[in-house]
Amino acid sequence: LCWLGPSVAAQAASGALQLQPVQTAAWAGEVSEAVVQWPSVDRGAKLFLLKDVLSASQVASVLAELRKVQAFDEDRDSVDQLPTYEFYLEAKGSRTDGLAIAGKPDLDPEILASRAATREKLASILNPVVQERILPFVNATYPHCAGGCRVCHSLVRRYLEGERRGHATHFDIQALVTMVLGLSQYGEDFEGGLYVSNGVSKFYVPLNIGDAAVHQSDLLHGVEVSRGGRWSWILWFQDSEDCHGDPVGWHRKEAEAGDPVAQYLTASRMGLKPGHNTERIQLLQRSAEQGFPRAASELGLAYRDGNGVEQSMGEAKKWLQVAVEGKDPDGLFNMGQVHLDEQQLETAVSYFQQAAAAGSTPAKESLGVAHMKGAGGLAQDSAQAGKWFEEAGTPTALWNRAILEQQVAGAAAPSVREWILKAALAGHRDACHFFSRRQDATPEHIVACMDKHQDHDSQMGLAFGHVRAGRKARGAAVLRALARQGSEPARQALGELGAEL
Repeated sequence: LCWLGPSVAAQAASGALQLQPVQTAAWAGEVSEAVVQWPSVDRGAKLFLLKDVLSASQVASVLAELRKVQAFDEDRDSVDQLPTYEFYLEAKGSRTDGLAIAGKPDLDPEILASRAATREKLASILNPVVQERILPFVNATYPHCAGGCRVCHSLVRRYLEGERRGHATHFDIQALVTMVLGLSQYGEDFEGGLYVSNGVSKFYVPLNIGDAAVHQSDLLHGVEVSRGGRWSWILWFQDSEDCHGDPVGWHRKEAEAGDPVAQYLTASRMGLKPGHNTERIQLLQRSAEQGFPRAASELGLAYRDGNGVEQSMGEAKKWLQVAVEGKDPDGLFNMGQVHLDEQQLETAVSYFQQAAAAGSTPAKESLGVAHMKGAGGLAQDSAQAGKWFEEAGTPTALWNRAILEQQVAGAAAPSVREWILKAALAGHRDACHFFSRRQDATPEHIVACMDKHQDHDSQMGLAFGHVRAGRKARGAAVLRALARQGSEPARQALGELGAEL
């Protein structure tokens, strides 16, 4: 899955989504639709916009409950590895056991129990709407559901100043159908927001308070908030009563019939399971042969790395060129990486520039490094390097931005502390440990960044952060888990706290 990010060139132009009113027996209120057409293949993806799924008073009640949540989850997102800033209402169809997800706070029974009342209150507001309005629409609209789709995951995401401002462009390969409902007012509370994409251009969805965008997993989409704050409620549907459906089968018939997007989606889902690599490569090749850029990019990487095919740089460049001609951001970046590996620095930088213009986050980070070092024909320029690192916004890019700030302003500058903290909270391990050793590091910041890492030293830091914050029991629980894994330092720390193993 790739990040397409902010457009800065004509080839990645942005605009408003063109919606047309439609009539459907599946929805009693106002509904409109749009079809996003892929420019490189004869294939479109449809989005429905449902008006007033929730009333303004219902949204106000939901937000009031959400603001009682002490802290949203900040585990790493599976798409772009940035902090999620999300709160699950239910997972795998459950408001209890299903929420104990690795890496999330609810894995801690105390935290799970402390959030139960909020989840029950939100369920009392939202579940009637799901059962009486949303599910009937989804099951009547999408033949893939065969009348049997249900909500398997329900969560709220927020995009606030100082937190994440976007969500990388992606397909929801874990869902058969997705609904995104606005809890903030488009054009007033925020600018930008949810967009859909055809791989080259992106189109913003005018999602107002209480309105919902509904689509299948064949629609490429993401989020980019340029001003203000945005909250949204997200539902992921599967055609399985126990939420253990088979995603590989969702678009297999269309893939076998020659649909290049379905071939790519099915191949992507096969990549999540062992034993499907040969068929995955075959599907990627069939999709790439029809000119689908994302498939060509992945196929090129497979040949570069010898993953499922015999390694061949010639074949790698051949398929990456198909992706480049389709203006695929990943393809442009990956072609740059190939040339970088061959020490063709100026050619690599040229591709990184094109990829960054198309929105590629790793390309922006690479341009930051090139300006930082004065490589690939670019002048050494701290200001330009800082600009690209800030635009990239990844943990490593923010850490590099902190290094630049220290070189320019000096280690004692408050701005250096802020960039180190940003990198730490974004999930950069070294930044977190560096920050925790500062005299001005707060226990809450230490806990927030250490909690993103599972290695021994980070978990020890997390435990001591809890203790410094006055949460001795929480710290002891972390130490106890480490001690039971054989950690002698954790065992000694438990003894010093007077806590039992």
